Amino acid sequence: MDKHLLVTLSTDMSALHGVRFVSNFFSSPEHIRVTFFYTDADPKSEVAEAGGQVLLELSCDIDPAQSPVGGALEKARQLLCGRGFGAGRMDAKIVFKRYSKIMDIILESEKGLYDALVLGHRGLTRLEEAFGSSVSRGVLEKHVGAPLWICREVEEGRKNVLLCVDGSSSSLSMADHVGFMLESEPGHEVTLMTVIPKDGDEGQRQANKALEASMAALLENNISEERISAHIVESRNVAESILAEADAGRYAVVAMGRTGVGQGRFPRLFMGSASDTIYQQLKGAALWVCR
Repeated sequence: MDKHLLVTLSTDMSALHGVRFVSNFFSSPEHIRVTFFYTDADPKSEVAEAGGQVLLELSCDIDPAQSPVGGALEKARQLLCGRGFGAGRMDAKIVFKRYSKIMDIILESEKGLYDALVLGHRGLTRLEEAFGSSVSRGVLEKHVGAPLWICREVEEGRKNVLLCVDGSSSSLSMADHVGFMLESEPGHEVTLMTVIPKDGDEGQRQANKALEASMAALLENNISEERISAHIVESRNVAESILAEADAGRYAVVAMGRTGVGQGRFPRLFMGSASDTIYQQLKGAALWVCR
């Protein structure tokens, strides 16, 4: 089954963090479909004159000098073409801005039934700016269906996924997402990690239960047991432990749910304190988060 990614673009050709992550992470592009998404605010643009939306199918079978697109979109096309993406694997959707840019992105991510929403640096900036509004916060918390792939400072050459689990529903949803995305990517392994306080057997039992449930989700997505490892870390600082493991293991991805067991809603970008801290401090790896 194809995995359909919505990859946001800006006009800055040097800020293609999300595109670079996709091009480096996937070795089997025949299973990946990418839609580049860009919003245009110019009322005199071709997009506005075309009724507010332009759809383009992108191919690698053309000379860059003859490409119908330019700027960041053309650079993104060339990056993916260089990694084996081709006809039927890439398209672009350019729309006239209706609300704020981040709200237009979020609405598109739901309407298109994409498997993930990939945000680079500019998309992150817009997300953070939007979150200053209580109305925008409500939209973000309730209506972002597709998992978010946050690509701020992604380092090339990394591989594998650190899947952080705690038994919560969002954690299990992420385990299912990781399994789905990695089914056709045998070059990536998955490390299940859970963090428990240093106080007795109850935390150990809960950790084992969370690991077993997450392992089952991966196996159901045809991830072989040979590609999965698991370990339990005893610590009272969940975020610090995850960040340390992500750096030591040079993972390409840190994956986690947006809420944790027993945690209420925080007035922050993400609803769990650990995911919020990791969002702020993670370097080198992409962060995958889902409700």
